[in-house]
Amino acid sequence: MALPWTKIIIDKFHLLRHINEALDKVRSRLQGGSGRDKIRELFKSRYTLLKGAESLKDWELTKLNHLS
Repeated sequence: MALPWTKIIIDKFHLLRHINEALDKVRSRLQGGSGRDKIRELFKSRYTLLKGAESLKDWELTKLNHLS
């Protein structure tokens, strides 16, 4: 390690940014190989996919379960 006395710090903003980018790449890749109806479902679900599990409503959980 070049700087052994330094601390590694991860801030919430950058961590979530990387998670969102990765999730968007996966969603985009899945949309490319699916039928038109599945593409529309995935596109409409993008904000639900980004929500925290504790914030999801019952209908959103059902929607996510239906996607998998």
